[in-house]
Amino acid sequence: MVQEDGLVLRTSVPLVYHPLAAGDTARASHADTVHNLGVFQACELFDDRPSSDRSDLDPALMSELRRLDVKLTLVMELLLELRAASHGGSAEKLELELDYRGMHWTPRGMLPERGSRGGAELFIHPQVPRPLRLYGTIVDVEAGAGRVRLQFDPLTESEADQLERLIFRAHRRQVAGTRSAAR
Repeated sequence: MVQEDGLVLRTSVPLVYHPLAAGDTARASHADTVHNLGVFQACELFDDRPSSDRSDLDPALMSELRRLDVKLTLVMELLLELRAASHGGSAEKLELELDYRGMHWTPRGMLPERGSRGGAELFIHPQVPRPLRLYGTIVDVEAGAGRVRLQFDPLTESEADQLERLIFRAHRRQVAGTRSAAR
């Protein structure tokens, strides 16, 4: 979806929201920034589509690459199972709208109060077992719809760039999917 201020990613992902104590001004630390950049990098690796023209590659090399792919897929599946077990089901899959400044979602249970602060962990890619850690302020509460908006604290330039790229790639995949369905 495109809004007047940019692209919006509509998706359903595991999400954990942690309210911060009243008066807590905690912001993302340098460690959170490094962590998020690693998550963005992993997402990008999984989103890369290798060239379909592989006629110039040695068949023995292709066989070795397939073997490594199977091993890495198994490791990722085990990590995802470990993540699910360690969270004890606390990361519910929720519908959200994500843009480079914040996100809308419908939490289960009590709605946070407008003006309250919190942190969100988004497991943004199904093959990446690490969440994005984003902090901010609840700026909108639609009690009737049960939706809230978390406006992110200022992201580093690198984080903002990577978030915009992630949203753009998802939008591009959606457009490509729509075009191929129309054919």
